Amino acid sequence: IRRKRTVNVVPHGGTSSPMLKVKPILVQLCIQIEQIGQSVKPHDFLVLANSLIEGTDMEKKVIEFKAKHCGYDINSERANLGPAYFRRFMNRNKHLIDEELYVHKLVIKHSEPKLFNAKGVEVFTPEEVHGVPTVY
Repeated sequence: IRRKRTVNVVPHGGTSSPMLKVKPILVQLCIQIEQIGQSVKPHDFLVLANSLIEGTDMEKKVIEFKAKHCGYDINSERANLGPAYFRRFMNRNKHLIDEELYVHKLVIKHSEPKLFNAKGVEVFTPEEVHGVPTVY
């Protein structure tokens, strides 16, 4: 840590969580869940993330990381990713999420406008369209 004008400055971004290796899988699962018209709520996301690493070496690494950096009990048998992990995950993946529309739901921003029916399923013919084209 350097001192710069009486403010501590960390010259690097900090230690990376071992969960960064699982991030692409979680992002892809969230995208797939959203594409079938379901919302990803924080509780459901955390159940998914915890079950993804449960009983693996990754879970042990997460427990060790949390013990070292978060004051977590090293004797715990489960990683127990919590709401803070969900918030950080959403923050790190802003490029996939529209923060203005996010209310307990992961909203995927598409590169081109798409057409949807009344149930939120993507359609390709004008007869099935309900509403206007959207990038969300």
